[in-house]
Amino acid sequence: MSKFLYIASIIVLVTACSKVTKTKRKLTGEWTVLSYKFTNINGLSYFYEPFTSKFKFGDCPEEQCDYSFFMQYENQGNTVDFNQSGYYEFVENNGEYFELYRNNGMGGVDTIHKARIILITKDDLKAEFGDGNGRHVFIMQK
Repeated sequence: MSKFLYIASIIVLVTACSKVTKTKRKLTGEWTVLSYKFTNINGLSYFYEPFTSKFKFGDCPEEQCDYSFFMQYENQGNTVDFNQSGYYEFVENNGEYFELYRNNGMGGVDTIHKARIILITKDDLKAEFGDGNGRHVFIMQK
């Protein structure tokens, strides 16, 4: 019986690792944000269509992967720049939840826990993360 459990655990590990690898492969590259939803800490949601954006996920064989993000959208007649970079790593073997380590502009790094990939195909991506300002949801396309 223990031989069966050993083989079953190896199969589970190989399958789990392959999910993260497949997700990284799909994620790698440049994405354009089609829509952006921001929900503030009071629960009010705002929807934006960026007029320029580039979300880039680096190709990484290691656990930590680089990312950079630039987006501009209009909010009440003003242009808002949403700009960040850093690295990310998956925290679960299913390729859904990851941590973002965002450069904070003061030489340090802010950690964003439980960022999530809601949907990913080779050309479409829906992802979300929360920070001190609220919840950010992005629908993107390659």
